Amino acid sequence: MTSNFNQVWNWSSLQRKTDALMNKAYINAAERLVINALKINSAPQNILDVGAGSGLILRHLANKNLNHFNYTGIDLNTEGLEILKQRASKLNLSSNVITKQDDITKKNSDFICKYDMIISNFCLYTISNSDRRQQALDNISSYLSDDGSFHISLPSENYSAGNISFQCFKDELIDKQNVVLKTIRTTLLVPYQWHFVLKPIEAKVESGDFTKFNPLQIETEFRKSKLKITSLGLDYGGCGYHIHGFRDKG
Repeated sequence: MTSNFNQVWNWSSLQRKTDALMNKAYINAAERLVINALKINSAPQNILDVGAGSGLILRHLANKNLNHFNYTGIDLNTEGLEILKQRASKLNLSSNVITKQDDITKKNSDFICKYDMIISNFCLYTISNSDRRQQALDNISSYLSDDGSFHISLPSENYSAGNISFQCFKDELIDKQNVVLKTIRTTLLVPYQWHFVLKPIEAKVESGDFTKFNPLQIETEFRKSKLKITSLGLDYGGCGYHIHGFRDKG
């Protein structure tokens, strides 16, 4: 079991180093999260990415031709943050990017700046303890500016490795890539991702180590932290929710 667990996370670590190995459905769902965030809040100046990893959200933001923005990425994983810094350099955004190793479940007095956009893409579900997860949402709420918006992805109650893998297969087929690469990715990479990444994550979700959510649970937890949801919809092959809204000033 330990060997298999290490194999899973070694593969995840490898994925962080190159987007080419990432689950295509995950990449596309993250892009839609950003697209919808910018429909709600079209000109954010200060953006906080909670659970930033290797900077996939930064990549999508950079592709949206924003005039100017400052980005702070926080994560517990220092390896991912180092890759994020390299990504920022390649995107010519180093001067706009700050990275911090930080635990969102703990209040951090360093966050003096108020953010007008906070994004968290499939991060909070790894916090299985409901009190700690509530504290994370409290912190997100407190870090938002008065008119700041939040944009969060969480696994749905229908989270399924099979459904995500099928969505990956469909996304690979419609992607603009040469036939040889498409064949390699659909016949080799997608099944490998299903077995070594998606199935183990599904097992952790089913065991309760990670959390899956239904709309009522989301509404309840967010409301407790004074986060007002304006949009909640399924994505990621029906296996994830995209949640958008603002801090409740009432």
